[in-house]
Amino acid sequence: MAAGTPLRIHICPVSYEIDRVVLPLLKLKADEAILVTKRTSPEKDKAKKYIERIQSMLKVHDIPFKMLQCDLDDFHDCLLVVSSAIKKERDQGNLVFVNISTGGRVLSHAASIAGMMHEASLYYAVPESDEREEREVTHGVSRILPMPSFRIEPPEEELLDCLDVLKKAGGSLRKREFIEHLRERGLVSTRSTKSQAIYGVAKRLCRPLIERGWVEEEGRTRAMVVRLSSEGERVLRGARGP
Repeated sequence: MAAGTPLRIHICPVSYEIDRVVLPLLKLKADEAILVTKRTSPEKDKAKKYIERIQSMLKVHDIPFKMLQCDLDDFHDCLLVVSSAIKKERDQGNLVFVNISTGGRVLSHAASIAGMMHEASLYYAVPESDEREEREVTHGVSRILPMPSFRIEPPEEELLDCLDVLKKAGGSLRKREFIEHLRERGLVSTRSTKSQAIYGVAKRLCRPLIERGWVEEEGRTRAMVVRLSSEGERVLRGARGP
């Protein structure tokens, strides 16, 4: 491949299928595969033999690969892992494709969302035969369907910064303390030094956090406490990690 030519990077969730992982890589001329699997020790992974078979086939066809792991029961962890991989490859100027036909339901859904958030190309591999009702297995690939992608905006960085302030403070702050933290982080800025103006800017930041259920307010006026909700914590973890 000529110098400077973008690589075709395929992100492939792996569970108990082989053909629908490997055959699209061959048909679409992948330059590298990123295999996403369960975060566990190899000896405890029920998909171990499938992973090993896929790795062996990729070596035969000279397709480099690397492994990533995530918690298959945690949507936000899956989202973080796949999103981070997409962003890293796109930052290097590569083309990213995501196979949404393999892997468990949580991981494949998270991979779809990550692809739409970070402008990857999604595809679905249709099997030639499907015996999953009886044996949980498919064979072959009859066609590869490019999936329509609807742009999903990731959470705004300044809102994530606000959530991060709360998390680092132990999950909650009095509102005046929260505003002071936002000022220190450069998130609240106004030409006026009057408290009313500063509170007005902070209110603008807090409103979408409250509307989305990411933070909660308790109490009134100066005694009000701003608290990071469980959903806000999951969103922050899905975007930036633990």
